[in-house]
Amino acid sequence: MLDPVIHLYYQGAPGAFSHRAAQIFAQVEFEGQDVRFESRASFDIVVEETINGSPRNRFGILPLENSSIGPIAANYDALRTGVLGISRDLYLPVAHCLLAKTGVSIDEIREVHSHPVALMQCKSFFEQHKEILPVEAFDTAGAALFVSQSENPSVAAIASEDAAVQYDLEILERGIQDYQDNCTRFALVSVGGCPPPALPMKMTVLFELRAGKQISLSELLPKGNRIEVTSIVVRPVPEEGWTYAVFIDFVCEDFNDVETVHGLTYSRMLGTYPPPIDYID
Repeated sequence: MLDPVIHLYYQGAPGAFSHRAAQIFAQVEFEGQDVRFESRASFDIVVEETINGSPRNRFGILPLENSSIGPIAANYDALRTGVLGISRDLYLPVAHCLLAKTGVSIDEIREVHSHPVALMQCKSFFEQHKEILPVEAFDTAGAALFVSQSENPSVAAIASEDAAVQYDLEILERGIQDYQDNCTRFALVSVGGCPPPALPMKMTVLFELRAGKQISLSELLPKGNRIEVTSIVVRPVPEEGWTYAVFIDFVCEDFNDVETVHGLTYSRMLGTYPPPIDYID
């Protein structure tokens, strides 16, 4: 019997940015349905459970790109296997906060725990506070949970405002990321997640190219139609030396004949889905 519950898998503890992305996808894609948010420790586990779990109404939330540091390589590599498809994407503003237990001042802090990606996005903060050591954690919200349980007043976390509320921590500083318009693109993925195209739509296609092959972008993309390329990401194909996986995203506005999409010279279609959710908190 089919389980009516929609399972959304995300990396991190409750209050993580991936958790917030999962909540937004639930509002947009599964409104009125019974949704269960499933916290997992790593992206690999999110991918594994989305692919291998039963029943089939399981979806993963994967960050693909960040405006400050670029692609999340491991998650593009997971898409390259061809098992998962994209059914929606979301651009989520990412504002990092410095969180500590109530009553702790910034002068007392000697360690700040957070996910490595979050630490990379806050380099200026550590340059300004050389007495504070960045410490890698498996997740931003997990770091906040650790601080909330710690008896050491010298530890703090970099995480979201949601995490501060979730774990009853005080926000010492807001917006400590290097770039104030810091934003992460998240994808909603599932097995066979490639619904029929409808205009306007966004597409994600994958090409595999050997080094030294001369080719122009116009040879890969549909001709005679107006498109907006939104992302190009290149990853190596390790099992085939000097071969590269090229992921191209584009928005289609006015195809004269949608069937021309299927004439593309691509290795694999990874998704046809509505234009992205441009979320503003």
